[in-house]
Amino acid sequence: MKKRFILLLIALVLFSACNSTSPVKHSTTTELYNKEISSATNQNTRTVSLKNPYKGKNLVIAVTLPKVFNETSESASFPQYFQDSITGKLAKFSKMTVLDRKNESLIKAEQELSETGYYSEESAAQIGQMTNSQLVVVGNIQQIAGLYEVNFRVNDVTTNEIKASVNNRYSLTEMQNGKAVNEISQNLLESLGIDLSDKEKAELSKVNSVDNKSALNLAKGVAFQNSDEYIKALDSFSKVSGYFELEAKNNITEILSSSIDTMDLQERITYYNILKDKWNKIFLQLETYMNENVAYVVYDFSYLEDKVDMVMENVHFSVKPGINCVPNAVAMKVFSAVYNEWQEIISDKNNTVWTRSVTQPHLGNTGEYFEFYYDFTITVGLFDNDGNLLVQNKISPQGIRGIRRLFGIVDSNLIAKSAEAYFERAEYNQINFSPLKIDKIANGVNIKIINAKMSIFDRNNRKGGYDGYKQPPIISHDEWNALSN
Repeated sequence: MKKRFILLLIALVLFSACNSTSPVKHSTTTELYNKEISSATNQNTRTVSLKNPYKGKNLVIAVTLPKVFNETSESASFPQYFQDSITGKLAKFSKMTVLDRKNESLIKAEQELSETGYYSEESAAQIGQMTNSQLVVVGNIQQIAGLYEVNFRVNDVTTNEIKASVNNRYSLTEMQNGKAVNEISQNLLESLGIDLSDKEKAELSKVNSVDNKSALNLAKGVAFQNSDEYIKALDSFSKVSGYFELEAKNNITEILSSSIDTMDLQERITYYNILKDKWNKIFLQLETYMNENVAYVVYDFSYLEDKVDMVMENVHFSVKPGINCVPNAVAMKVFSAVYNEWQEIISDKNNTVWTRSVTQPHLGNTGEYFEFYYDFTITVGLFDNDGNLLVQNKISPQGIRGIRRLFGIVDSNLIAKSAEAYFERAEYNQINFSPLKIDKIANGVNIKIINAKMSIFDRNNRKGGYDGYKQPPIISHDEWNALSN
C-alpha cells in the first residue's frame, strides 16, 4: 500500500511539472484585451467580476481630432469639442490611460502626420506607434440634409481590427448640447467591453450643462481665434469655467499679448505692423460687439396697479417694478479685458511707436474712445384681451454708462480692474399710463413691450452723433435671473 501511494504521488508531481513549463509569451493588445474581458466575465470568478469589473486597465488609447467635411462657422468648433469631450468621458468611466490633445507624443504625431491637424483611419497604426497606444479613436463629421452624420471608430493598432464603431445623425442642437457626445462615448465604451454600472449609465444619459458649455465655448474660442475673430474668441473664453478655465484665461492672454523680444530693426518693424493691424481689428470688432451685446432690456410686469376715478370715469394704470436696462456681464468682462490690457500697453512708452497709429474704439453715442453711454427708448403698450392697443408710453430708463463717465471724472490714467467697475446698475423704472375711460377696459387689460431701441455711434460719422438704433435683446426678469445663475 505504501509503495502504491509513493508512485501515485510521483505521478502527480510529474503531471503538475509538465503543465507549468510552457514558454512565456508576451501578450499582444488583442490578447490582453480578450484576456481581461474573459477574466472579468468568467462564470467561475463571478464574485471577483462583480467587485472588479473590466475597465480597460493597462490599455492606452489616443483620441484624435475628428475630421469635419465642408466646415462652416457652426461646425468649426466640433473637432476640439468632440475630442475634449470624448477624452473626458473615456477617462472618467474607464481605467484606460487616455491621451488628450495636450499629450506631447500626440501633438508631435499631429504635426508630423497631418498639416491640417486631422488623422485619417489609415494613420491609426502610425499614431499608435508614435504615442505607444494600443487603441486609437478616429472620426469624421459631415452635414447631410440639415443633420450631422457622425462616425467614430476605435482601431486596435497591432491588428488593425476595429474594436468599436458608432454611426448616427444629430441635429445642430444635439451636437452642441452634449447629447451626441454622451451617446457616442457610451457606445464606444460598451463596444470596447467596458463594464458600466447602472449608476454610470444613468450619469451618461444626462448632460452636465455647465461642463458641456465650457468645453464647447473653449472650442468655439479657439476656432474664432484661429480666424482672427478676436472679440468673439474673448466672448467665448469668458464663458468658460471649471476644468478648462485656466486654458481659456491663457488663450485670452495670448490674444492680447503685445510683447516684443527682439532687437533686430526689421523684425521689430514687422512686429509693430502686426500689432497695429491686430489691435485695429480688435477695436473695430469691439465696437460691433458692444453695440450688439452691451445690455439687456429686462421687464418685470408682475404687479399691475389700478386706481379708479369715478368722478372722471376713468382708470389710472401703473406697472411695477417695470423696465430695467441691465449690462451684459459677459460683454463687460470682454470689454474690461481689452481695456485693461490696452492701458497696460500704452503705459509703456516703448509702445508709442505703434500705438499712436491705432484707431481706438468709439462706443455708444459719445464717440470719445473708451468712454461710452448707451441710451434706450422703450415703448410699452396696454392692450385689451382682444389684442387691441388701448394706450402706450415711451420711457427712457437710465442708460449704460462706461469707464470715466461712470466716476464723473475725466482721467486718462484710470485703470479699473474689476469688470463691474465699467457700468452702473440702474433701478427698475415704473411705467405709468395715461388714464383710460372705464368703458374701454370692459374685457380686461395686459401689458406688452412694443419695441425697444438703443442708440449706437458710428466711428465714420463722429460729428453726426447717432448712426442709428439697434434693438437690444428683451428678456423677462426670470430669464435674467437664469442667465445670472
